[in-house]
Amino acid sequence: MDICNKILEQCAPGKLPSCLICGKPGIGKTSVAPILAEMLTKKYNKNVVIYSGFDILNEKHTMGMIFEKGIHDKLYILCIDDVDIGIQFADQNKDILQTGKGKCAIARNKVSYNRALDIFKTFTQIMIFATANTSADELTAKFPSYVREGRFDIKINMPDTK
Repeated sequence: MDICNKILEQCAPGKLPSCLICGKPGIGKTSVAPILAEMLTKKYNKNVVIYSGFDILNEKHTMGMIFEKGIHDKLYILCIDDVDIGIQFADQNKDILQTGKGKCAIARNKVSYNRALDIFKTFTQIMIFATANTSADELTAKFPSYVREGRFDIKINMPDTK
């Protein structure tokens, strides 16, 4: 898969990139994560664990799970699905959002959302893998502090293949 190869090119020993994958709903953005996990397993000969869910931005909870499983002998993909929706609600200091497919990643407010992303990015064994239904350019223009340079190393707009 071209998207996975583009991400793998940015991987280096001790450095997993953070990714923002954008595109229309239903085109397979979230499906990239397990394929990427398989490719990372082959490249680094380490188990790759994918975490996702509405509470993933609770850094104490997520880091607790990671340290419980073993931070040094595995790689982790933190899949933040519908990050654009979560950002909108964090920006408005709204605590929770119910989406059609369950709960998107939530945070109490802008500060806690950005803090969680920055904390996860400091760990070399963790890849932030966020998906959005908005284009990367539109998301960056509308919410620059969330999608600023350095927060997401790779921004990919998937073509509409429906």
